[in-house]
Amino acid sequence: MNTIPFILFLLTKINSLRILFAPGSNVKKSFYKPFLTKLEKKIKYPIEYYDDFTLPNEKHIIIAHSFGGTTSICNYLLNKKSTNLLGSVIVNSHFNQRNKMPYFPINQHEVDIPILTILSSKDEQLPLHASIDDFLVSHQENIPNKYYFINHGTHFSSFVDPIQMETVTSQIANFIKEVKYDRFGKSNNYKNYII
Repeated sequence: MNTIPFILFLLTKINSLRILFAPGSNVKKSFYKPFLTKLEKKIKYPIEYYDDFTLPNEKHIIIAHSFGGTTSICNYLLNKKSTNLLGSVIVNSHFNQRNKMPYFPINQHEVDIPILTILSSKDEQLPLHASIDDFLVSHQENIPNKYYFINHGTHFSSFVDPIQMETVTSQIANFIKEVKYDRFGKSNNYKNYII
């Protein structure tokens, strides 16, 4: 019997925090498996797929890729009075606040939880010149709890390139630790804007 999944399950129940992952559109779950396995080892929590977009009653954090990030944030806004979402990480996804891309915008002011946005410098699906605009809005309007990293790579390299995977899983693990212990504003580990 493999005891590691059972121990992770017990830790989740004791700490009553669930970690959910929303995949990008039309991306098979198996694509994310190496990345999620590496992340689970760092955060010591099992990661559940969040593809039916039903928000759990327990405290939870959502990690999402691409359009999974947009959908997750929209779902939060529709249900924010009845959810225990503590924070979210969106990888190669964005708010599109000033309509830089041809789909609906999300107002960062309405999203009152910590959000870590991880962008890629050579993203072919979400060009940096469009996605970085959300950082500019966040900075110019002094919107709290919005954090940004820009890594080298493409739309998918965070999930397949070993160096990128190590960087991104570390960024996410640190963010989860800060959210879990509610240390935003109390810790020097995160500044309001990180590039």
